[in-house]
Amino acid sequence: MAGAPKGNKNAVGNRGGGRPPIYDPLYHPKKAETLAMLRCTDTEIADFFEISLPALGQWKKEHIEFSLSLSNGRDGIDGKVIRSLANRAIG
Repeated sequence: MAGAPKGNKNAVGNRGGGRPPIYDPLYHPKKAETLAMLRCTDTEIADFFEISLPALGQWKKEHIEFSLSLSNGRDGIDGKVIRSLANRAIG
């Protein structure tokens, strides 16, 4: 497939266009941690925030607080489950 003819103004690409960023550092990490605690998948988290899965990956790379919130949410609930199971087994 050949590219658009040179000088075609309709084929200049997406320079500065597109949807503006919607990431909110005060809101998104808190919600991400809650969703991770509820064991939501990345797809479900992306759906919740109304973004694509690649955009979620980009948020994880660009916003360390978001990535840490996901990790803390998942690790926190895993620790609780492990402690609960151990307490049950030991009595």
